[in-house]
Amino acid sequence: MKPKKLNPRVELISLLRGFFSLPVIISLSRFGIIEKILKKKKRENDFKNVKNKEFLNSIFKYLCSLGILKLENKNKNQKFLTTKLGKKILVRKGSFHLLNSYGPFINNIDKLLISSSNKNISCDRKENVIGSGLTNGRKFFPKSFEFFKKNDFDIVADIGCGDGDYLSRSIKYFSNSDFFASDVSSKAILQCRKNLSSNYPKKKITYFRSDASNTNKWCRKLNKLKLEKNSKILITFWYVIHEISENNKYKVINFFKKIKKICPNADIVIGEIVKIDETTLFANKEFSILPEFLFFHEISGQGVLSIKDLNFIKSKIPYKLINYHEFDHVYQNKKKIPSAIIWHLRPNK
Repeated sequence: MKPKKLNPRVELISLLRGFFSLPVIISLSRFGIIEKILKKKKRENDFKNVKNKEFLNSIFKYLCSLGILKLENKNKNQKFLTTKLGKKILVRKGSFHLLNSYGPFINNIDKLLISSSNKNISCDRKENVIGSGLTNGRKFFPKSFEFFKKNDFDIVADIGCGDGDYLSRSIKYFSNSDFFASDVSSKAILQCRKNLSSNYPKKKITYFRSDASNTNKWCRKLNKLKLEKNSKILITFWYVIHEISENNKYKVINFFKKIKKICPNADIVIGEIVKIDETTLFANKEFSILPEFLFFHEISGQGVLSIKDLNFIKSKIPYKLINYHEFDHVYQNKKKIPSAIIWHLRPNK
């Protein structure tokens, strides 16, 4: 797929506009304004948690100028509502939070350019958890449930659980299962516990802080929860593999071999984004946010792998692919490449 000839003015405006639109949409999301305006037309006075109504009115008019909202005047009663375009954009508010979580890197580019390392800066973990939960919950999690029947597993373990959004959905789907929530972040564990315990107070959920790469630690803890010798376990890794890979496919292969050794009968689901070369990204940049996603993963030291590397890993680990789904294809010389994948893996006997 060859990139079409670009209009420099259009490209310039697109680059400049993001400076305003991202923080505006982030703030409206934090105040619960997006959720409300997606459901029903609103006036600025309808939002009691906003004191500066005039400023909110200016924001709404700005979004009208972008075609995201539209103004309705009836009997001098001014209300704002989302357009068809606006609904499609605002329902994806999680993507804005996810990008915004890497603000600490973007806001310190000057410092990073004269620094010898990026290691003193990290993403906003709370914002990242919110963005990941909203994005995955809208798009990726629901697709994964299509792989299974509701009584397939005795225990569902989410490694890298974040705020517990996947587990919350899993509890509704695997209603007879017990659950295991693990994350390297103590903040994530606390938020996950808060969210799940308030909504599912009677459900058996084990919370365990551990780095995903420390398989010896969390696998052995998980094994102790087995109801019986032949308990069926599902282990999920949502966008965790690139955090432990260090751009080394053999490290990922060894990671899965260790899991198989300690939890030999567990099924696995992985969700991952895919590394794509810059030429292909350029050719598809009108339809994909991957240039930004891969940029912030790279500068934060995460090892996103190509589909070629992922397929190589699949061929070398003691698991077989049972089901899969590919998302948001881009095109390279008429060949389709997924931007993200979900795999359901089952251990070899």
